[in-house]
Parts: sequence; C-alpha cells; structure tokens
Amino acid sequence: MSISRWPKHDENKIDLKLEAQEDLVEKVVYDIKAIIELTKINPKKVQIFVSAPWKYVFYRKLKEQIKHTRVVSQLIEKTKDNDHMDQIPKLIQDALKDQSKIPEIVLDQETEIYALTLHKHIISSRLGLEIEILKEQDSSNPKAKSALASKPAILLL
Repeated sequence: MSISRWPKHDENKIDLKLEAQEDLVEKVVYDIKAIIELTKINPKKVQIFVSAPWKYVFYRKLKEQIKHTRVVSQLIEKTKDNDHMDQIPKLIQDALKDQSKIPEIVLDQETEIYALTLHKHIISSRLGLEIEILKEQDSSNPKAKSALASKPAILLL
C-alpha cells in the first residue's frame, strides 16, 4: 500500500455548479456569523435575500466582457439592460474595484434558493437562528436590493 500511486482525479466528475452551491451556503453562514460579531446584536431570526434574476444575467455578461475591456462606458454598453440602467454603472464600478464580486460560477436565482432551502436546517442549527429565504423582487425591504449573484443580502432580526 505504501508504494501505491495516488489516484488521479477525473475532471469530468467534478460538478462546478454543485461546488458553487456548497460555497454559497458556507459563505452565507460565514457572513451571518461575521455580521453578528461586528454588530454585537443577539438576533432570533435572519432573512436571506436572494438576488433578482436580472442580476445573474448581468453578471454572466460582465464576466465575459471584463475579459476584453475595463472601460466602464464600454462595459455599460455591453451589459445594457434598459430596465435596470440606474443600477448597472454602480455594479460595474464595484466589480472593477473588487473582482471577487464577480462569481466564478454564476448560478441563477432558483438554484441559489434551492441550495439555501436544502441546507436551511443545517444553517439554522449552526447559527441557532430561524432562517427565512426570500427573493429580492418579492421584498419591499430596502436591504433586499443589496443582494448580488452568489452574495445574498442578510438581515438580522
């Protein structure tokens, strides 16, 4: 056994979408813990706002276009969405300042909701909090608008 070769991994068996879902859940738990530590509050419940569907489309376009240019006006033109033009320039500027805001794997709203819902009981037990998962577009809470692809907004209650 000690002279056996280490087994080679098969890239085809790695599900990047599933990995991204697991990362999402871990990041949400980490972020909630960090917010609790920073704010020093003792919440009973947390609301997790999952980004609106248009932001996933936007980040897919931005991820592709940023390979070709970093000029804000060109990125705005290439990622144009007439219904959300008031938000796109700021999202682009934020992404250029901090490229970690652009997810490596851009999922979609339903996949993120599925992953969070599937692990809701685990998140709840790890944090000792009631968990509510909401769609950005279904909420009137201003905090919901800060949700991004792979980076849900979090509100402690």
